[in-house]
Amino acid sequence: MAVLDDLSEFEFEDVIEDVFRNLGYENVRQAERTADEGRDVIMEEVIDGTRRAIIVECKHTGTVGRPVVQELHSAIATFDFDGPKRGRHDRSVYESRPGVRPASPAER
Repeated sequence: MAVLDDLSEFEFEDVIEDVFRNLGYENVRQAERTADEGRDVIMEEVIDGTRRAIIVECKHTGTVGRPVVQELHSAIATFDFDGPKRGRHDRSVYESRPGVRPASPAER
């Protein structure tokens, strides 16, 4: 993805924010550019009448390991929201390592 490769980390976060806003998620916004605590984009969705927060951690790098996953877990756990929360990583690269696979529709 040559176009994505040319973006800075913050420009990539801008793209992710725009994508989710265009997909119809609500209250889509970016966290502070510094000290974001692993929360790059925050948004909400309503499913079956229940509003749920979604914490997105954007990675514009080649690898995502255990520390990144742990940071996202902490970002979700400490996010102040009165309702269910979930998180996701959005990356500009595809990684094919043993044990890493895309989520199935049932897991999304």
